[in-house]
Amino acid sequence: MDISVVPPSSSFPPSHISRLPSELLTNIFLRLAHACRHEARAMDCYSHQPYAWLPVTRVCRFWHDAALQCHSLWAFIDVSYDALEWLKVLLVRSGRVPLVAKLNDWDPPYEDQSDQVILELVLQELPRIVKLEVEITASLLTKLEALVQHPPPMLRSLSLRKICINGDDPLHEQGHFPLNFDLPHLRSLKVFRFKFSEAKTLFRPSLRKLVLDATEYPPLREVSECIRELPP
Repeated sequence: MDISVVPPSSSFPPSHISRLPSELLTNIFLRLAHACRHEARAMDCYSHQPYAWLPVTRVCRFWHDAALQCHSLWAFIDVSYDALEWLKVLLVRSGRVPLVAKLNDWDPPYEDQSDQVILELVLQELPRIVKLEVEITASLLTKLEALVQHPPPMLRSLSLRKICINGDDPLHEQGHFPLNFDLPHLRSLKVFRFKFSEAKTLFRPSLRKLVLDATEYPPLREVSECIRELPP
């Protein structure tokens, strides 16, 4: 009977894949992450998640270290309101590079303190957010004015979808829309489930794209005049 002795792993020569320059490896990671996000959007289901690329960071120590050193790899934040710890990890690993932030999959019929904590953490990063997509309850919207301390200088794309609990909408009661702050570079705006009178407070001369799904519209003439004021 022949017996083969397998040498310890340390005696194997390094594989060709581990010899890839870290710049090339991280470029592959970035392309893979982009493909996973694209597939997640196309399939629109939890079996295709935007972070399906994460297993490649656990292939070996070299790949793991290369992924951690690439801040842009972690700069796409797509989390639900129950993912506080994962959000903290993404914010740390993304360093100070520009962010794309998406808060979604809010789970009715209740909201808890962690919802506001997650929203606060994201809004603290507004100075480096270039694209923000938020599903948010009406009650949390009323707190935005206090949470946004300074105009977001890099924000170019904003998408807001309002969620009301049991039909309750404190915005209608207070008669004041809490997002009337400066957005100097906003180019794309998507607003869902707001009154037109609320949504138009976000219209800016810099806008180039507008998607509006309002719950209540004024006469068509007023809508047309408001939109005509935007640049061509």
